[in-house]
Amino acid sequence: MILTAWVLLFPAACTTLGAAGVFLLRRQARPCTQRILCGMAAGIMLAASVWSLLLPAIERGRGLALPAWIPSAIGLVLGAVGLLQVEQFAGQLLAGGAGHSGRMILAVTLHNLPEGMVAGLAAAMASTGEPDAISGALALSLGIGLQNIPEGAAVSLPLAHGSCT
Repeated sequence: MILTAWVLLFPAACTTLGAAGVFLLRRQARPCTQRILCGMAAGIMLAASVWSLLLPAIERGRGLALPAWIPSAIGLVLGAVGLLQVEQFAGQLLAGGAGHSGRMILAVTLHNLPEGMVAGLAAAMASTGEPDAISGALALSLGIGLQNIPEGAAVSLPLAHGSCT
């Protein structure tokens, strides 16, 4: 129960920490700051998705009749295409409005949907008590949480400075 709560709530706490950090920055943060935070969030999430999701999924697929990487590759492509479609549709809703900052906030918000789903799946797998599932859930939660700190700041900067209107 405590493990499940930690796996699910740690990333949310890290997002809050990153958003709160915006108040420590200068009132008029340079545009470069937002780009650095977005790039840092993307790099951490890329590493977390490879080492905590893709490689374990490929390892679990080793007993299948087809090459172990094929199911993971199909899932990766389906997830990416699905998220791009949702983002494109939602971006059309913003076409007359918020501009780049609004689209960036929307993209980050939309990518949190599968991020939450995978955290829930990892927590459910960890509840079986299998040591690999527990360590995978903790690593995934830590990776998502670390990525959420700069992500929370990157989303909060344009909101705090009113550049999203």
